[in-house]
Amino acid sequence: MIAPEISHLSELVSLDLSRYNGLRLETSTFIALAQNLTKLQKLHLRGINIPSIIPRSLLNLSSLISMDLSSCNLHGRFPDDDLHLPNLKVLKLGANYHLSGYFPKVNKTNSILLLDLSAADFAGELPSSISSLSSLESLDLSYSNFSGSIPSVLGNLTKVTYLDLSKNKFTGEISHIFDKLRKLTVLDLSSNSFTGEFSSLDNPTELSFLDLSNNRLEGVIPSHMGRYHLGCLVYHHDLDLIHNKLTGHINEFQSNSLDSIDLSDNELDGPIPRSIFQLVNLTYLQLSSNNLSGIVETDMFINLENLINLRLSNNVLTLSNYSNSNCALPNLETLLLSSCNISEFPRFLCNHEKLLFLDLSNNKIHGELPKWAWNIGTETLSFLDLSHNMLTRFERVLWKNMLGARMIGFYCSSTTLW
Repeated sequence: MIAPEISHLSELVSLDLSRYNGLRLETSTFIALAQNLTKLQKLHLRGINIPSIIPRSLLNLSSLISMDLSSCNLHGRFPDDDLHLPNLKVLKLGANYHLSGYFPKVNKTNSILLLDLSAADFAGELPSSISSLSSLESLDLSYSNFSGSIPSVLGNLTKVTYLDLSKNKFTGEISHIFDKLRKLTVLDLSSNSFTGEFSSLDNPTELSFLDLSNNRLEGVIPSHMGRYHLGCLVYHHDLDLIHNKLTGHINEFQSNSLDSIDLSDNELDGPIPRSIFQLVNLTYLQLSSNNLSGIVETDMFINLENLINLRLSNNVLTLSNYSNSNCALPNLETLLLSSCNISEFPRFLCNHEKLLFLDLSNNKIHGELPKWAWNIGTETLSFLDLSHNMLTRFERVLWKNMLGARMIGFYCSSTTLW
């Protein structure tokens, strides 16, 4: 329990209790604090249990520069009053799951740099007044209930580098307003109901993370995709367009900077571009459930030594398994190759020690499993699916995690066993 006398420190300019998770601040003390500590510049109570509404007086602490009330168990409705906080640079209200309301009323007197309303119960459409936040650099509205289309005035926030609108109920087309945000490094619009043609996003030259997954986007991936946000990447470089309705070929990438690609669950066709096999930093390659075709030779993966997760299932691909393959993929943990026209157990898995998940179902693997296959992931393998093949002998199961309580699944149904 935080002593109520803390609200008597009227000369206090900084109060940071965020290191003391689990402490409780009573409602009466919280209200008194907001009324009496008028000189506060920093108020950080992250993780403190404050089962209270936000007092209106808190929004009148004109000296406040930074306020972090994340994960405080706040509830009720956020005040509809204008924010009279002209010096406020940081406002964090995230992870207050029962805190409801609309986007805060802001005006040109506000100079907020970082605004986090994520994982709360804020709802409604984004107001046109959002354009007043001309100094804003980071906006996180993820895991909320905002809806409607994105107002065009959002394009006026030209200083924004981080924009996360994921897991909301936004609708409409992804317009070219994002093209005006040239300083963007992170753009996450995933898990909404955006529609229309895939946006070109031509101008954000600093973009290093793009997630448009789980929307209703259509059309082809622009041919200059690699140029506009792959050529300038320096740190983490992710491309996530899973679960849309994208069509056409995947064009060649013009940079080797990507470390994650997920284009699963679309309607893409044609071959896998050869430039993918030159992305030496790639850790995740997920292309499952498309209409991709052609022959994929195991030697193509020889440069992808950092690959952890490879998913090519449910396409029209044929995996060619040459006996002289030098491919090793030493860091591979997940390999999903269901329905890849494989005729024998992939030889590049020989002596593989880190594998966790292996799916080779719905292929044409026949005969006995090679003896070395029993040594794959003996300490790690927890999921194995060999169903719908033509195996003729299956003697034993030696994988420790397949036998214990952590077993996820073992499937050999519809496989001929002798």
